[in-house]
Amino acid sequence: MAQFELLADAEGWNDQERDLRLVASLRGPAVGMLAHLTPTQRKNYFNLVGVLQRRFDQQQQAEV
Repeated sequence: MAQFELLADAEGWNDQERDLRLVASLRGPAVGMLAHLTPTQRKNYFNLVGVLQRRFDQQQQAEV
């Protein structure tokens, strides 16, 4: 996520472009999370980041 944010800032992406590019870059279990979101939720960058962080930060914490 840190790499994505650095690239987005450097390229000057707005929230809509960040959302589109983030969705396009998802793979594996992360892309499966999209099925649990409404179309409106999928199009909100901050909502999408929050959902992904809640899901995958918990997994990383459990591994630590």
